[in-house]
Amino acid sequence: LKFQDEFNGTSLNTSIWATQRGEANGAYGNPYNPQYEDAFYLANNPKVTNGNLVLTLNKGTTNGYPYSSGMVQNGRSFSYKYGYTEARVKVQGNAGVWPAYWTLASPIDKYWPPEIDIFEFGMEGNNTHPWFNYHYGAYPNNGQFGVKRYGNAAINYSQDFHTYGMLWRSNIIQVYIDGQPGPSYTTSGNITSLPQYLIFNLGLKKGANVPSGTTMQVDYVRVWQ
Repeated sequence: LKFQDEFNGTSLNTSIWATQRGEANGAYGNPYNPQYEDAFYLANNPKVTNGNLVLTLNKGTTNGYPYSSGMVQNGRSFSYKYGYTEARVKVQGNAGVWPAYWTLASPIDKYWPPEIDIFEFGMEGNNTHPWFNYHYGAYPNNGQFGVKRYGNAAINYSQDFHTYGMLWRSNIIQVYIDGQPGPSYTTSGNITSLPQYLIFNLGLKKGANVPSGTTMQVDYVRVWQ
């Protein structure tokens, strides 16, 4: 076990997590994809309560966006090359909500791609199941695996906590849900060897109207090597 946060305290451990996406000397709350998103990330949005990290979408104009929300990333304190990461997460399935658990390359904001999307909800119009994607190529060709839905078709994964995992080796990126394997990417020549850090964010798709107070909750996150 190389990294863990059980979120059992009363406040976010800011020695581990940053609550905006930029470096310490250039923090910013803009969304990762401003052309597609409608929520500004406020530094004080993430909370730790009842054993969970809680990110909340709040309606109200903020820095030109109609909503504010929250995100955390641990790129200033941690990165890893190959291993297994797992988090127990609850999302809400309102149409237009865009929660994600994903990784980017360290150091912060130096490289893109690669990007490993362990889960995103709300891809291709479906908010009840997670989707996996892996970006390995830069624009304009934007080489990527393409979003792949996973999980049991009969389960609405936006109604409770579920455990999401990702095994990353030099020859495979394999996602899991509740211990069951989902899609995998196995073109080893495209699999990154750059150290990765973790991100949780609660995005909102452009033009979406969701109830104020919509949340994403993280019970724990861990990384093993």
